Amino acid sequence: KWEYVVSLDEGWFYLEDCGATENYTTENQDNRAWIRQPDKRKAWIQVHGRWCHNRFGTVPLVPGKVKVNADNYIDNVPKPLLGGSGPNLYPGDTHKIFVHHDKASWHTSRKAALYAADLKIRLGITIVPNEEIQVKSPDCNPMDFFGFGLLKQWLQLRRATTLQGVRKVLEDEWNNVSQETVKKVFDSWKRRCWLI
Repeated sequence: KWEYVVSLDEGWFYLEDCGATENYTTENQDNRAWIRQPDKRKAWIQVHGRWCHNRFGTVPLVPGKVKVNADNYIDNVPKPLLGGSGPNLYPGDTHKIFVHHDKASWHTSRKAALYAADLKIRLGITIVPNEEIQVKSPDCNPMDFFGFGLLKQWLQLRRATTLQGVRKVLEDEWNNVSQETVKKVFDSWKRRCWLI
């Protein structure tokens, strides 16, 4: 079954992530856990990612202040990443595809559940039912514990000064991830799920 799992998620990347000088703050001087506080008012890009065990997904980029809600999620994540290309991921085996996403409220909304039911009827693709989604944790989603984290690390090593530069860095680095690496991430994910 793992070979047919598709993991979907979205992440946010800020211009200040590039070549970032770490500005750490803490509310309490006695607290030694220093946390980086990004300026959420700065320009950002929303990234939609898809990884499969045997096939590598694209990284569509949505610039600007996109609302985070069920409509945005459906229109920008599963529809373009599954609706058109789902049958191409596993030709002849579309009915075996099992889509994983995390427990974000827009993933588990009524609209998202209706879209999942429609996708099952039209293409045979199953999106994990809400009651079967693991706990809300970045440890449960390969896009969180590896994919987007890796992109943020790469951004810190680059010197992009515009959102267009951020876009280019994200596309270049995403395309440099090997399929072998993705397989290792999925193997790690299996172990994480069993531990949970």
